[in-house]
Amino acid sequence: ASKTSSSSATPASSKGLSILPRNFRSSQLLHNFSSCRTIRYNTDIRLGTTPFAGVDTENTVFELPPGNYSFPFHITLPGSIPETVESMKSVSIVYRFESKINALDPAKTAGSSDDGTTFTAHKYVRVIRTLSSLQLALNEDFLAENSWACKLQYKIRIPRKLVPVGSMLKIYLLIIPIMKQLKLGKITVQIAQYLKFHSSKPNEFGEKTFTDEKIVYQKSLPVVPHSHLPQDVWALEARLPTSDMLKNCSPDVETASHLISVKHKLIIFINLVNPDGHISQIKSKIPFGFYIKPNSRIYGKNVEINKD
Repeated sequence: ASKTSSSSATPASSKGLSILPRNFRSSQLLHNFSSCRTIRYNTDIRLGTTPFAGVDTENTVFELPPGNYSFPFHITLPGSIPETVESMKSVSIVYRFESKINALDPAKTAGSSDDGTTFTAHKYVRVIRTLSSLQLALNEDFLAENSWACKLQYKIRIPRKLVPVGSMLKIYLLIIPIMKQLKLGKITVQIAQYLKFHSSKPNEFGEKTFTDEKIVYQKSLPVVPHSHLPQDVWALEARLPTSDMLKNCSPDVETASHLISVKHKLIIFINLVNPDGHISQIKSKIPFGFYIKPNSRIYGKNVEINKD
């Protein structure tokens, strides 16, 4: 479960305000204002504290002097809550905190039809799910190996199957050429992002499951001259800087009941120049995942949420 802290700052009027405890409805309190205990604060309240601390709020109103006030609070989010999804065009999950303070002007007469003033503040909140210590301990490397009869053997390894967003992705290539005069050509690396989500309403074709694929990273590695490679084994290493902007690449997502699923694959194209000059190509797909590392610097979208 994740714990989130926030605060709400509300400017009071020059005449002062009476702040109503949450368990009161202002319409009821107005009609019984004279029977309630009023606690008046004549001095400033230190920012970050609350006048409700240690006070029985039953049948009590708090009259505060003019100024700005901060009412800190914290909530614990359920561990099953799905994380924010904001980098997809076709589907998204966003969260908004809404804080309301009901304020009553003590100058209003009892029985007034005026129900007081409600101050409302909204704040976009991004919910991030990271790896547990057990998942980090089990985050092992991944090895893909294969052979091409009478031509070569190859191995492709990544040190970790789960990679932090915005970090450096390392790739190790080991190629053992069997065919004489075989040369290494261009190597291209892609990261593909796969989206799958289910809708309660079918589209015009009667489908309720939607899929989308997007290339979120592509780079051609520098060509290594053949004279710089030994004849028996070609060992190469590549380091790819992944994007630290969530609008470009989302972390892996798997919500409850598989309503939304986001996964990634590393795709490597290796061109081989045969002795007769024609080009052969190795294509390898390696599944891996992105996650958000705590305290890492990432950049999200500036999200505007309808307040109505």
